[in-house]
Amino acid sequence: MRKIIVLGLLIAIGWHAPGFGEQPTAQKYFDQATTQYLVGDLKAALNSVDRALEISRNFRGARKLKDSILREMKLREMGLVPRAAGTPIKMPPIEVAPPATREVQPPAAPAASPKPAPTNWLVWTGFILGLAFILFSGIFLAVFVRRLLIQEAENKAGEEEAGGLKVLKAISEDQRLWYQKMGWHNNPFTLDVHPELLTGYEKEVKEVLGKVNSHSGHILITGPLGIGKTTLLRWLAGKLPKADYHTVYIPRPPIEFNQLVAHIFQSLGYSYEQAKKESDLYNLGQLRKKMKKYLVLLLDEAHEFTIEIERPLRTLGDIDGVNLVMAGLPETLDKLRNEIQPLYERLVLKITLDHLEFEEFKELIKVRVESVGGRGSRPFTAAALEKIFEISRGNPRQAIKLCDNAVSEAIEQCVEIIGPELIKDTERESADVD
Repeated sequence: MRKIIVLGLLIAIGWHAPGFGEQPTAQKYFDQATTQYLVGDLKAALNSVDRALEISRNFRGARKLKDSILREMKLREMGLVPRAAGTPIKMPPIEVAPPATREVQPPAAPAASPKPAPTNWLVWTGFILGLAFILFSGIFLAVFVRRLLIQEAENKAGEEEAGGLKVLKAISEDQRLWYQKMGWHNNPFTLDVHPELLTGYEKEVKEVLGKVNSHSGHILITGPLGIGKTTLLRWLAGKLPKADYHTVYIPRPPIEFNQLVAHIFQSLGYSYEQAKKESDLYNLGQLRKKMKKYLVLLLDEAHEFTIEIERPLRTLGDIDGVNLVMAGLPETLDKLRNEIQPLYERLVLKITLDHLEFEEFKELIKVRVESVGGRGSRPFTAAALEKIFEISRGNPRQAIKLCDNAVSEAIEQCVEIIGPELIKDTERESADVD
């Protein structure tokens, strides 16, 4: 009876052992060893319990059962336990009823050696978490150090920039106050192209408009740098009636002619992909007929025409309803005459923009000043205007640059009148230094 109670406790311990849920094979050998122990087959029971312990060393029930088996085997060797192997343990009689006969199954044949149990998932989880912790710690440290270095660099740059910003803010404030005294809302003497401020060249403008309206042929405008060719082309793009003309301004000749045609298609509302697909002269000719408008192409920097686009450009000029207005440096005329003779022969107007006269120059300054809210040519004195005209020789771009430099000098010296002493030919001075 005592042994049965002990076995029951061992089974209970084995059932609740930590390895039970995780090691079903060890439990199987433990159950098998228990059965063999009950029928007295101590060697088989010892073998089974050893197998269970091989699988799960922490199996407490199996350890206790093994101790019981070894103790009984020792007693049996000493002759104190006469029970032979295979003899079942006799159960004490129960007074109420005779004990039920219980047929004990013979011990099962030893199973094949099981595969080693996989490493506990908790170990692997801990290992992976450890690696992840090390990895993220390294990343965090690297980011932290990098951030410190960036912060240090930003602080250093900020200190340098702070000094620059102070100077810049001081200059900007001086400019704002000076402009306010003049009644200006910004600087009128920038080199940005302002087609609406086109001044001078009234005769040339009338000639260009006359030929464009007559649709008689192509136009070539030449002149030196800064004379106003681009301003004139941009002025035409904004002034020609939209109901009758579709104007396309091309600031510089493309490398490939198809790029020029694609740009024209895009100006007509085609997407980039559609323009690339449709970009050939045949499609452009068909489209020009459908649109029922004259197509005016304003080609700037014509002196940069390459051989790759010269011939197709001639064909483009032959399309009915397409007019070319080209602008370039003085050598453009000889370039067309020598390299694109058919296009040169279709020129109906060749004009050259020359330097402004003094009255036209004064009008240019007046228009610029009044465009930003000023009055007349204030703050320039008559002597200052004469000196600007003398240095610039009536070139609009040069005159605007001289005016801009003079305004900067006036702001720096805190004067509200710009006389000839503030007009400096910086380009000539730099050339003398060189």
